Amino acid sequence: MGVKIKLTDGTEKKLIEYGEVNEFIVEELLDHDIDSKVTTEVTNQIGALNLSDTIKNEVESQLSGITIEPATKEPKTYILATYEELKAITDMSVGDIAIIKALIIEDKYSYTGYIYSKIAEDTFDWLAMDGNYSANNIYFSENIMVTTPVGTITAETIAANNGSVSYEAVGKNIHEVFTGLFSEAKDPIVDKPSVSISVSGGSGEVGTTFDYPIATLKIDDVGSYTYGSKDANDLKYEAADTGVIFASGNVVLKNGDDNATTNETAMTTGNTITLQATTGETTYSDTAIEYTFTGTASYTESDRIPINNLGTKIPSKQITSDSVIVTSKTATFTGYRKCFWGYRKTVDALENPESITSEQVRNSTIIEKSGRYMIGTTNNRGNYTVPAETKQVYFLAPNGQFTSLSITNKSALGAPVACTYVESGIQVEGANKYEAKAYDLWYVNLDSEFSDSAELVLTWK
Repeated sequence: MGVKIKLTDGTEKKLIEYGEVNEFIVEELLDHDIDSKVTTEVTNQIGALNLSDTIKNEVESQLSGITIEPATKEPKTYILATYEELKAITDMSVGDIAIIKALIIEDKYSYTGYIYSKIAEDTFDWLAMDGNYSANNIYFSENIMVTTPVGTITAETIAANNGSVSYEAVGKNIHEVFTGLFSEAKDPIVDKPSVSISVSGGSGEVGTTFDYPIATLKIDDVGSYTYGSKDANDLKYEAADTGVIFASGNVVLKNGDDNATTNETAMTTGNTITLQATTGETTYSDTAIEYTFTGTASYTESDRIPINNLGTKIPSKQITSDSVIVTSKTATFTGYRKCFWGYRKTVDALENPESITSEQVRNSTIIEKSGRYMIGTTNNRGNYTVPAETKQVYFLAPNGQFTSLSITNKSALGAPVACTYVESGIQVEGANKYEAKAYDLWYVNLDSEFSDSAELVLTWK
């Protein structure tokens, strides 16, 4: 067997493989000053060489300070089940490694490492490998008996179980046991993907027109998991990054008995789909006009699984493939009848205020003001200032909108002003000669005109 011999020469060391030694190697040995006795093993090795007696004797006489080391060999590795199997090994060498794999429970094993080492002069044995252990790789083979409150185990729970609780630890590692004991798992709150529909609507005086309504279907978000999610490779994602992808969407319009009108297209996050009606009524009337739209958007599920507050996947909470059906939304167009008010000076006062006509009201020859709401109806009270020489004041409102009107003259220390009420006193058309409707009339017809401007205080009921 070849050996290595270590030659010491000052601070330098030289290793020479001493196997099939030739004269060149021996000559290398003779270059060193040697002054100690050659060991038996070296002598035997040299004696086995086919060298001349002269060279052999010179080597034996001069070799000194030599440490014999076994030739370098690759260490062996043993995988065993018991320590007894380890002690039964007979062909071990320094540096050999043995692993004892022992079953803890189910698929959980302990792995204990040993290395064959020199522990004293001419003494060798198997030594346990020391080192750091991960809490994730140390498993429990028994449950833990708990008799006092700790972590998530309360005194009430212990009392309800006759003074002791068997905490499930079998098959779990230290990290899992401590996490379960001191951290209460909470499932994530799941917000599903959502879309919304917005529609255009409005209001206007009866007889005026509006444009056909437009509905817009929009993706609001792709859902979220409170604590995020993990994919198949356990890569973690943020709460709103669910991986859901919208595939398509459509908007459907059904207007009364008309056939459905549809606009369908592909959707991605941020996309919108719009649909405008092309048929139906577009003139404001006394009855609200409605256009009802329904939007639908479909999406595909992701491989990302939501996790709880402890980072554990909760597959039952995953957002799965589905369709988001948006609650139908209606575009409403509401018509209203205007209110009218105005004054007439003495020079153009009507002989009979109750003879006022719809045309006179609509073309402002008599009535100077109009609006959706009557003047002075904020909190049922308001002021209306008329100029000097005013002889008549008129107020017209759709029948039944008000029941009474009282007037005082703030400019005359709050003196009352007589007002005449005529219920359904006149039929007034809507805009563009839209069908007339009964109006109530209130008017002031002074015996003598106001000499100065007057600030009238109106109180409506």
